[in-house]
Parts: sequence; C-alpha cells; structure tokens
Amino acid sequence: MNKKKVSLKHRLWFAILLPTLCFLTFVYAIIRFEGDLMIWLPICFVIILLLSYSLINYFYRPFASLISSIETGLNCFHDEDFSINIAEYDFPEFQLSVDTYNELSKILRTERMELHQRELLLDTIIQNTPMAILLTTDRGNIVYSNIASKKLLRQTKNIEGLNFNELIGNLPPDLANATRNKQEGLYTQITEDEKKVYFLTFEEFNLNAKIHYLYLYKNMTSEVHKEEVQVWKKVIRLISHELNNSLAPIQSLTRSATKILNRVEHDEMLMDIFNTIDRRTKHLHQFIDKYARFSRLPNPEIREVNMPQFISDLENICDIKISNNVAIKHFRFDATQIEQVMINLIKNARESETDIDAIEVSIMHNQQFIRFVVKDRGKAMSEDQLTQCLLPFFTTKSGGAGLGLALCKEIINAHSGHLKLFNRKNGGLCAEFSIPVID
Repeated sequence: MNKKKVSLKHRLWFAILLPTLCFLTFVYAIIRFEGDLMIWLPICFVIILLLSYSLINYFYRPFASLISSIETGLNCFHDEDFSINIAEYDFPEFQLSVDTYNELSKILRTERMELHQRELLLDTIIQNTPMAILLTTDRGNIVYSNIASKKLLRQTKNIEGLNFNELIGNLPPDLANATRNKQEGLYTQITEDEKKVYFLTFEEFNLNAKIHYLYLYKNMTSEVHKEEVQVWKKVIRLISHELNNSLAPIQSLTRSATKILNRVEHDEMLMDIFNTIDRRTKHLHQFIDKYARFSRLPNPEIREVNMPQFISDLENICDIKISNNVAIKHFRFDATQIEQVMINLIKNARESETDIDAIEVSIMHNQQFIRFVVKDRGKAMSEDQLTQCLLPFFTTKSGGAGLGLALCKEIINAHSGHLKLFNRKNGGLCAEFSIPVID
C-alpha cells in the first residue's frame, strides 16, 4: 500500500493548533483546580514553547533536506554531473518539483551519454583516417592530432601539448616550408625508393574566442600516380597523332620527290613538294615547342608592379578597355606571367563567338586579394567541359593544343591564387582569378 502523504499546509495547521489546545487545556486545568496562575502560567508557557519548537523542527527537517538536495543537485549540474537524483518526499506540494528535477537530470544524463558516444565515434573516425590532421593554437601548441599526423611528423608518443613549430622540421622540406608559410597546394617528397605527394590545406578560425589553426595533409600519391599515367597516355596519343599526321605526308612526298629527280620537266612539282615538307615540319616544330614551353614554366619572379602602368600596357596589347578600382599604386607579383594569363583569357573570350563589345575586363582589389575578371557573351560550356577545361591537353577548339588554360592555372597556382570558370546567367562565360596581396 502507498503511504498516504499529508500536505505541508495541514502539518502547519497541526503545529499551530496542537500547542494552542495544550495551552488552553493547561489554563482551564489551573482555573478549574484553583491553582496559582502566577506560578503555573509561566511553566505552561515554557512547555508550550518547547512543544511548538519540537513540532516545527520535526516538520521543517524534511523540508530543509529537500531544499538542500535540490541545491546539491543544481551544483552538480553546474559541474556537469547529472548522476544525482532526489528521493521522494512526504510533501505533495514539492513532488512536482522533485519529479521535474529528476526528469531533467535523466534527459541531461542521456544527452551527455549520446554526446560522449558521438565524440568517441568521431574521434575513432578521425584517428583512423589516412589524412593527417593537426589543430594548434595561435602560439603553435598542438591541441588535437590523429595517428596519421604522428606518423607524418615521425613521432611515436602523444604530441598534444607540444609546440608544432618545433616539429615542422620533421616534415619533408617542401612541405615544411609550405606549412611555415601557410601555403596550400600539392607538394612532392622524393626519396631513394619512392615519391610521395601531399596536398596541404589550411584553415584559421576562432574556437572559444581564441584563434586556432587547422592543418590537413592528404597523401595524394596514388591519385596523382593514376592521373599522371592518364596524362602520359593522352600525351603519347596526342604526339603520336601529330607525328603521324606530319610524317606520313612527308614520307609520301619524299618518295615522290625521289621519282621526280630523274625527270627535269617536273622541277616545279619538286619545289611544291619541298614547300609542303617545309610547312609540315614547321607545324611539327611549333607543336613540340608549345609543350616544351609548358614544361619549362619558370617560378614566378615576385616584384613590385606599377598597377596603372600594368593596366595601361595590357589595354594596349589587347586593344580593350579595362575597368578597375585599383587605388593602390603598387602590388607585388610576376607582371609578365599575370599579363600572359590575361592575354590568354581575353583571347579565349574573343574566340568564343561573342560580340567584341560584349567582352568585359575588370581588375579589383581589397585588403587581401587582387581579382581579375574576363566576361563574354559567347558560347557557354557544358558541365563536363567546365570540369575538365583546366586539365592539360583538354581543348574544345579544333586544332587546339589544350595548354592555354592549363598554363594559366599553373601560373595562378604558383602565385597562391585560384582560377575558376563558370557560365553566366544570360549566356556567356566568366573567367576570374584572385591572387593574394603580398606586403
């Protein structure tokens, strides 16, 4: 059977009425039996006070215990301990508060457990991913790392708490320099028996009102190797095609020339044959020279560039008006290479079946980047073409070598920039790239 609970209100009434009745009973007994009021009345009063104190203390003790339990539970909440529950009390008025507290404790305990399980799952995934992950403070202290990052840094013990700047020297030289300068990109490590390629990405963000740095090192060796094989296959097919297109007619013409040598009356035909051979060999030389220039692309020579003069020269070379908001007179980049990129992009816009007047060229800047934009209203690209257009040897033009945009991409990447192409809403293409402002 459930114990019947008495409300706090009834207990308080009982604590007031019982001493009152006792007091009146004592007074009645004194008067009835003609006792001395001056003696018995104080004694009666003291007895009533002791009785009242005992009753109040008896009824208040569980109430005080309940308040203390709730206070202790809330302090545990503050310390993120949700394991405390409050037992049932005899006060019906407070049972709802007790039940609410216990329900809240259960919900928070369940959520904490689920959150802990999710954290364990996420940590397990991150620890076992082949990508090296490092999180550091603005002072370089490592806050978080995974197994792959320890292997990359050639460490066997836990590296959290160590200073990352002191461990960077354990990285491959190119990757170490890129990490120090926080430069994203692909970096190659060549040893005696193998070549490894890493892709470094870097992110800066605020965590708990403090600056943190996230470094991601992805081993791209297998992916790059597969891509290299595909590129070499494409190059071999392309060169084989061009050589066959030139050598086959040269071989045929050479045989014809051999036969004509013995016939003086066909001297004019012999000259035509030699001219054709010369034209095909020049074409072959130009074809090979394009690929040679692509493979010999030098590193950018970063120098101070007079922007008004740079824009004026580009307008004269391309015979086009360039809009700009460049208020700063000097920036630092390789003017020759960036000029070549703009010439290629403007040339592509003019060859896109667009109205010349519809081509828009602009150069903008803010505190972090210089942005170059070339827009046209010519033929748009398909999604597949947009995906592949920056790859070497891909072309949409008949007779194109597929190196123009690839060369542009290489130059911009070498400037730590980014080139992108996308279709415009009302037709046409937009090519834009940004390079960081160097102090």
